[in-house]
Amino acid sequence: MSLLTHILSTVISLTYQQLSHSRSYQIIWDDDRIKLLYQIVKQQSGFYSSEEACSTMTLLAKDVDGRSIFFPPCMKNMHKILRQRHRLSHLSRFYYSLFLKDVGMPVTESLNFWSQEYSQTNTNCASCSHSWQRDNRKYVYSIRHIYGLEGSRRVYQSPRCKQVQDMSLSPSADGGCPFADFDEEKLLNCLHQEIKSEKQSIVLLKEAKNEKGPAEACRLYCQMLHNLANKSSISAPENIVTVQEDIDLTALHPSKFYKYICEATS
Repeated sequence: MSLLTHILSTVISLTYQQLSHSRSYQIIWDDDRIKLLYQIVKQQSGFYSSEEACSTMTLLAKDVDGRSIFFPPCMKNMHKILRQRHRLSHLSRFYYSLFLKDVGMPVTESLNFWSQEYSQTNTNCASCSHSWQRDNRKYVYSIRHIYGLEGSRRVYQSPRCKQVQDMSLSPSADGGCPFADFDEEKLLNCLHQEIKSEKQSIVLLKEAKNEKGPAEACRLYCQMLHNLANKSSISAPENIVTVQEDIDLTALHPSKFYKYICEATS
């Protein structure tokens, strides 16, 4: 089997080299059908570049609940709302879909994930009256569009922290930044159980928020989660340190927050 694999790899490599030097190479990549096939293979194989995914592991729909304990609070909040109501407002659904894509969920798993939720009865989401049974074509197109498989084939990136914070300005939004917008009780519901049970951890998070703002509190929480994933003590002050200055985990994308935790759990 290893010999056959080697032969096949050699043939493919030589064929690609010949193709890349031919006039047909650019013509092929200008064909929208080839571009579409490339995107389909890329997404369904679970392949993501370092900029697109938090790790080389694929995030399956059935694993989201278990992995959500390591999501940044903003995305964990959206996940909790989705599980409770089986619906999200349009912007929240868009942002959460992008986040799941960027942390390793292939398009087939995304379709499975959202169909499971939106096939259930809407329990309390005034901003969404749709269902998967009635509007599945719309949702399938929307999800495939996010993955660059429909429409303009645009590659969307998950939201930056500033975009998530701005969600609180919309009256119909059910997202926002927990460290910036939520009261203490609602914020605690978005934190890991072991961290929020440590009074000292909560004190440190409050101090970080009050003195340096919500982004600093989120960075500190990320470090706490990282230490927890590494089985470090989260109660000892010397183990709860601010993330290195050259690592900007939250100011760009919440997916970078999750990627940092993945490094500890992989």
